[in-house]
Amino acid sequence: MTAPTILLVDDEPLLLNSLERLLEDDFFVLKTTKQEHAIELAQNYQPVVVISDQRMPGMLGHQLLERIKIISPKSMRILLTGYADLEATVGSMNYSEIFRYISKPWKADKLLETVHLAANIHARMEEVQQAVLNGSNEKSVVPKVLVVCSQLSDIDTISHALIGYDVKTASSAGRAILHLQEEEIAILLLISISDSARVSEIEFLSLVRRLCPETVPIFLSNGTDKETALRLINESSTFRYLSKNIKVQDLKEVVRQAVAQHEWLKQQPFKNRHRIEEEIADLRDRNPAPKTLSELIENLRKRNDGKPNY
Repeated sequence: MTAPTILLVDDEPLLLNSLERLLEDDFFVLKTTKQEHAIELAQNYQPVVVISDQRMPGMLGHQLLERIKIISPKSMRILLTGYADLEATVGSMNYSEIFRYISKPWKADKLLETVHLAANIHARMEEVQQAVLNGSNEKSVVPKVLVVCSQLSDIDTISHALIGYDVKTASSAGRAILHLQEEEIAILLLISISDSARVSEIEFLSLVRRLCPETVPIFLSNGTDKETALRLINESSTFRYLSKNIKVQDLKEVVRQAVAQHEWLKQQPFKNRHRIEEEIADLRDRNPAPKTLSELIENLRKRNDGKPNY
């Protein structure tokens, strides 16, 4: 059986060699210190996983992964960093769509576990692709957007960006989950939640990804910060993390991109790594399926506690 191919990119040869030693027993390792060479290798080999350092001269890691996403879209992308600034962290989520963001110095066992998970998700996506049969085109419907917000004034502020969509609203996590269970929601636009279940916005977005992998979540907040961005990447794989003060025209474009992402995920389920990751997690979890919101949140927290901690 051929070992999965992974690509390592770091401008420091010693760190690159250290990564190679950690991974070479389980993977066929390609490595380079040059970003342009990495792009060439990604195009030629279509690696299962790409691991890049963030701070490199000439081109930052999240910029490199953004380019690799275009030429090798199936590759699972992991970003390593010893120093994360806000712009780079948010950019890695909003444009590179990375799988995990790992801080240096990494924990060898946790890094290896994450790379294996990424490779397993990639393999499962390939299996599902082989099983998918071409179906007839579905009748076009108006995409549904669920706005989760505890302040009506905030909904009014963004309403102009949602003209032409079937807009639903919910002020609590519980009401939002009911909407998601009862109808197909293309986009979930989270601004704020007020809920007796004491669920945080990040936990709620993680729950949405678990229950509805084809629903594309966008988080609008009063501001953006690095720690929140890191958690949104590693725990909920949020599509976009934006300031609530975004211009209407810019939000319209983000929603349009999110709708396209939703349609793409529906039509090509074998490329939905969120669904595949949940399938793998469900195989490991032999407990009865949770039913109430409180049970769902408790189950989610247990899963997050078991995830690699960087």
